[in-house]
Amino acid sequence: MLISDFWNKHQGETCLIIANGPGLRDIPLEFLQSYLSFGTNLIYKLVGFTPTYYTAVDQKVLIPLAKTFETRLPVPKFVPDGFVDYQARPVYYFHQRPGEVWDGNIDGINMLTRPGIAYKSITHVALQLAYYMGFTTMLIVGLDHTDDGMHFYGNGYKLVDLGAIDKGYHTLARAFREAKKPRHIINISTATNTQAFERGEWQEYE
Repeated sequence: MLISDFWNKHQGETCLIIANGPGLRDIPLEFLQSYLSFGTNLIYKLVGFTPTYYTAVDQKVLIPLAKTFETRLPVPKFVPDGFVDYQARPVYYFHQRPGEVWDGNIDGINMLTRPGIAYKSITHVALQLAYYMGFTTMLIVGLDHTDDGMHFYGNGYKLVDLGAIDKGYHTLARAFREAKKPRHIINISTATNTQAFERGEWQEYE
């Protein structure tokens, strides 16, 4: 299977973008399991849950945990093409494009490879993967958006540049809303410090 085979695979559907903030503990597993989903970084630590898709971009996450991801997350994994021959199968490579998070000319079946996607956080990547796959509505959970290093599993690494990450959220929200086929991003996290996305309550989507 090629990465292009995922183009518009889920056209018109709703998905979950699962961030790793401590607020993720407020969301029942049954709810997470009721949608197709994108898990990120150390989502394998959420006992009893396996996302539909997985993505990570950080070498500190990807390399030492390759065997863990292959056994604990037997799902399609999307990583930058700098990790050629990554051992955690099945794996698909996208190209990291330098520059702004969204370019007005980006779209179409080649968007992940030519020119590729830019990002400041893994959530930016998950949102763009969801766009590529044709999801119309993207519900975000666990997006606390803090720089204290706290995650649903405890203390972890801190966000490098909260301002740049938030700017990217605003950019993607606007771009998806104004796209030829508009996409809807709704932040249903129980606690969040970003105002980039429309807010909602997870109970509304049970």
